[in-house]
Amino acid sequence: MRRGHRSHGFTLAEVTAAMVLTALLAAVASRPFGRGSLAAVDAESAAAELALTLQSLRQQAILTGREHGVRLVRRSSRIRRVDAWQSVNGKRVPLATRLDIDFEAVPATSPLREMGFTAEGTATIGGIIEFTTDHRTWQVQVLSLTGVVRVSEP
Repeated sequence: MRRGHRSHGFTLAEVTAAMVLTALLAAVASRPFGRGSLAAVDAESAAAELALTLQSLRQQAILTGREHGVRLVRRSSRIRRVDAWQSVNGKRVPLATRLDIDFEAVPATSPLREMGFTAEGTATIGGIIEFTTDHRTWQVQVLSLTGVVRVSEP
């Protein structure tokens, strides 16, 4: 009487399927860390952070009834720093808002010198700030009439 044959190890089909899945996972995992893409992630993150800061300033303007905005400190058309402010008794008072954007590592350009929001939430000055890497560009856009802030990749 023959007892049931016991299998030891994996079949060729199982090993091949495991190798294919491993190769696919490795390809997907390594994609974001390819050449130049770390700078792209930094630029996208910087654009998102600036957009969130602008949205927050717009909300503060609406809630406090005071104009809020940012001054873009530039050299040529390149942004070096962004300073937030609010209007108190007709004077612009600096806010302690600090952006964690390294403008030396993440190039940002704009023809604007400032952006601001009224107590109604509309933008006093609207426009576009661009964050550009070798392969991609993100735009932070403030719409003049509505004050809406959005990030897009043109």
